[in-house]
Amino acid sequence: MFEFTLYLKGRETKTVILAALVLVAATYVRPITYYLGAAMAIFMVYANMKEDLRKGIAHAVIFFTVVYSLLGIWQARNYIHCGEGVFSSISQVNASEVGLIGSYAKNMDPATQGMTPVPYYLNATSRCLLSIMTRPGTLKYFHSDILTAAGKVLAYPWMVFWLTGFIAGIAGARRSIYLQSYLFVILYFLAASIINILWLVSERFRVPMMPFIAVISAYGWMNLASLPRPKFGLKK
Repeated sequence: MFEFTLYLKGRETKTVILAALVLVAATYVRPITYYLGAAMAIFMVYANMKEDLRKGIAHAVIFFTVVYSLLGIWQARNYIHCGEGVFSSISQVNASEVGLIGSYAKNMDPATQGMTPVPYYLNATSRCLLSIMTRPGTLKYFHSDILTAAGKVLAYPWMVFWLTGFIAGIAGARRSIYLQSYLFVILYFLAASIINILWLVSERFRVPMMPFIAVISAYGWMNLASLPRPKFGLKK
């Protein structure tokens, strides 16, 4: 997020390369960002469309090349040693077993039984979206009843707080290319999570989005705080 923000600010080649390197490192840690390189290359073209389209295309090509040449090293290794030219097999396993695509034929969800494909996919996608974006975190893994109870008491108000700011921030994102890029990344993570694991999505899959959500939410609350407040008083 930091390096790509610097790129949007200065539109320099060095920040393109730095952003690509950070994304590569993130992908080696967690492969859900594998396709984010292609997505952000497209966003680079969009971000430069009005000012210098040719420069935007050149930067997108550089970004794409750096990302996938470095990720391709591991893919080549997997092909040599495992006979599979993929970066990570987990995405294929998830997509085929529990993913959204083709899930209608294997549907075991009681609420969507008997639905035709289109209503089913709309229902499943919207419910998973609500699950990943509105379920609060939990402190139960500390194995403390006190922390678990405190987490339940505080988590819901906190979630309502940041979600309110997030929605307000989205409303103003059209005025900022930075916020648009953050929202674009959030949409990528949402799509990748739901498409790959569908009903298994939970609040923990929101973790990589939280820095982007936090900035948009803060922006939204700044806008809400600047709104004129109604004055209440008794007439004399």
